Amino acid sequence: MTYSSTFAVAASNTLDKAILVDLTKTTSAEVQTLGTVVTSDDGRKYRHIFFDSTGNDVKVAGHPCIFADSTTQWVAEGDLSNAHTAPIKPGMGFAGVMCAANADNDAQYMWVQFEGFCPGLRCGTGVAANNVLEASTTELFEDTGSILSGTQAVGVAFSLGAATDATGGGASVCDAILMR
Repeated sequence: MTYSSTFAVAASNTLDKAILVDLTKTTSAEVQTLGTVVTSDDGRKYRHIFFDSTGNDVKVAGHPCIFADSTTQWVAEGDLSNAHTAPIKPGMGFAGVMCAANADNDAQYMWVQFEGFCPGLRCGTGVAANNVLEASTTELFEDTGSILSGTQAVGVAFSLGAATDATGGGASVCDAILMR
């Protein structure tokens, strides 16, 4: 099973179904209003955002991203290095888990999942089943040891299984529940 194939799920109305088919695509033009939220029948929530990949910030599906420190609403980035300073800057909260890769290092419009069951979450190799996870400065989800560690209170998830090496190249993934 690939990460992207898990996102074409049934939804509660005709409009949501049309949107959910395109969750794994990125575009250079805005196809939905930024901030639009859709919900699948099984409770997964997705938001349409603009991913700013300034500074070679290429990420793949399953990576966490945060809202950028920007004057424009719904702009996200994958560089989590500044997200964990206390207090978290306005606009620097958890945006979601990327449903697609940002291709060719370009800034693109895309969907992120921010709530519900999330297969293929990119995580550290030491993630065990039934642990609380947070988006980390490693730009992956990592075990926290507690519900809120105080310094990494961005992007909380609960692992449903231990991390597995999905690609043979050390890229670990796990299934998780995303919690706002």
